[in-house]
Amino acid sequence: MQENQNPLTGYFRKPEIYIKLPTRGKYYRPGSIDLPENGEVGIFPMTARDELLMKTPDALLNGSGTVEVIKSCVPAIKDPWGIPSLDLDVLLISIRIATYGNEMEIVTSCPKCGEKQNFDIDLGNLIAQSDNWHYHDTLDVNGLTIHFKPLDYSEMTHESLRQFEESKIMRIVNDENMGDDQKQQLFNDSFMKLTAHTISLVSKTIKSITSSEGTVVDNRKHIQEFIENADRSIFGAVQDHLEKVRLANGFQDYEISCDVDECKEVYKTPIVFDQSNFFG
Repeated sequence: MQENQNPLTGYFRKPEIYIKLPTRGKYYRPGSIDLPENGEVGIFPMTARDELLMKTPDALLNGSGTVEVIKSCVPAIKDPWGIPSLDLDVLLISIRIATYGNEMEIVTSCPKCGEKQNFDIDLGNLIAQSDNWHYHDTLDVNGLTIHFKPLDYSEMTHESLRQFEESKIMRIVNDENMGDDQKQQLFNDSFMKLTAHTISLVSKTIKSITSSEGTVVDNRKHIQEFIENADRSIFGAVQDHLEKVRLANGFQDYEISCDVDECKEVYKTPIVFDQSNFFG
């Protein structure tokens, strides 16, 4: 044994599971992923430091905590900020499986009687669902071929921060001590910002646009200007396409039967991952 080699190396954590990413490595920035030839990435369990990061609100809000945990648990991903949205939940679920096992308790409320329901889900089944996801990245409309890409984690985090700021504004608007004129001004400002951001967010999902003459436009500023000035039918077609992609690449709702004898309501609930308790 070499003099400087740690004799405890053999006890270091090892990959617990291997998964194939829904994107199969597509849409990543150059150099941001080192994908093995078989397409499977190893997932390590979290360390104690990782667990603390996932319980730090500020680190979760700005995304830095999630980035550090993914670096630690998925070494094949060199730049977690560049992870496409399609892969993110699958990676986080895989990290949880590697750390705590397949089962996770979900708490929901019956929409009929309001009683809270506790049930366990098999996270492995969710990973299996993602095997069938496919991101349709082209749309032909009005003589144009629009090429799409999933938002990456840095863009998703920016969107989350914006929503957080908007929610703070709306709480201010609902303040009873504020005058109506000031409330109206804040509401108008907030609405204008929301509209501008919606257009900006849509433009970020577009990688390039090919015209009927064969001209390829991939300049971010030009794409943004196009979305701002496009005919409403084109903008509507883009939004419809993105919504179909979202619905086709998500986890199925779970069917729950209320365990209250007088109710027995059967309802469906979406699987929502709140990172503040997902790893707790």
